[in-house]
Amino acid sequence: MGKAHIFVPKASFTCHQCGLCCRVFPSIEIDHATKTLYQRLLETSDVGTENTLQKHIQLALSNCAGDQQCVLPRKNDGSCIFLSTDNTCHLHASLGTEYKPQLCRDFPFIFRCTPGGIYVGLSFTCPSVVAGKGEPLVEKIECLETAAQQAFRVDRISERIDFDDRYRISWQGYQLIEEGLSNITEQNSVSLYERLSAGFVYLNMLRTWLDTACDDVLKPLEQYDVPDELVERYTSFHKERKFTEIFRIAQKRRGTQIPQRVFLSLITGCAATMWKTGQPVRAGWGFLRQYVAAMIGLGTQELPPLSSRIPYHVLYKDDTERNLSPEVSSMVLNYVSMCLFRKDLPTCPQGILRGWALVILLVKLSEIYAHALSYVARSPIAETTHWADALSLVETYYGHHSKLFSLLSQSPRLSMILDSFFLRKNYSDTILGRLKE
Repeated sequence: MGKAHIFVPKASFTCHQCGLCCRVFPSIEIDHATKTLYQRLLETSDVGTENTLQKHIQLALSNCAGDQQCVLPRKNDGSCIFLSTDNTCHLHASLGTEYKPQLCRDFPFIFRCTPGGIYVGLSFTCPSVVAGKGEPLVEKIECLETAAQQAFRVDRISERIDFDDRYRISWQGYQLIEEGLSNITEQNSVSLYERLSAGFVYLNMLRTWLDTACDDVLKPLEQYDVPDELVERYTSFHKERKFTEIFRIAQKRRGTQIPQRVFLSLITGCAATMWKTGQPVRAGWGFLRQYVAAMIGLGTQELPPLSSRIPYHVLYKDDTERNLSPEVSSMVLNYVSMCLFRKDLPTCPQGILRGWALVILLVKLSEIYAHALSYVARSPIAETTHWADALSLVETYYGHHSKLFSLLSQSPRLSMILDSFFLRKNYSDTILGRLKE
């Protein structure tokens, strides 16, 4: 990769050695360069390392024959075999950071290569990232430039980006859209959930605007490349008016409770099934039973990786939006802002509109997990710590590190069911629990 301009968010991070990243990921691939280091290490007679470490390295290489993917071995408790009792990495402590797999060295950074440069985001799986602990990233620019050159995974965003299945926009057009979404989410005079709904309205109104402006050039079953001036005209219009029309529409609560409960329980139910079986979910009888139970709203729900089943009435509360503390609102807003900064929307396979719908879904799932964690802890309300842990869980099992939605899309029937929810005009209000009053 050639050297490109690096962009970093207004965020901070320093590793506090909690060891979570060494426990939570079931598979950490060993890259070719690190594998070669291990092989050379074992071939050297005067290494001076402990026998235990050598045995673990041999174990790591034992499953790397041929073209087979090489991954770090795990202990019985699921943690990395190189994780020490003091939450430090045995490889790092004994041999140096260069002996850690590149994936380990990259975490929690997320690298996205765009036509305008490389954006370095952060994963909210890491508790230090959620809490905003550490040194500002702006003080680590040079280190991050080097890290971007060596990163195991760098997602690339092309000059043309899918808005949805009908329209493609340019990178410049996307930047205008993202700026609008950022401005909307920063409107502190309204609730956080209303801002998220306003963002959904903003994108849907753009879709309607494009349908009208491009009607004479659209062709069936073909995507249309939208001229930049159309996107600029739309975004400038609402920016000049401070998005007043967008918020006026978003203030009308249009959600309905049963679709909310059905959709969210199907998502978490599919995640639970895949968590246990490791296989893609199919729409069979078990899926139907989950559907019916969610419609009725009785019984309990499974939320991976929590061991306890949680009653429906605990998870779906209508007053969460009104009762969010300033600390929780700020924490969740930081997550939404990070999703925008690290370019989650243009990397969504179904396009920008679906990408924002997924951000809304991840926020709501974080709320559900916060309620679940408070229930397990026998706390009357979801505290800030519950929300922090919930964001970390959702980022891991549903967000950036998860293959859940890509696997669900492999089932045509499931994909059709999910689309029936994602394409609703009242999707954001329904998912966020902004129900009709």
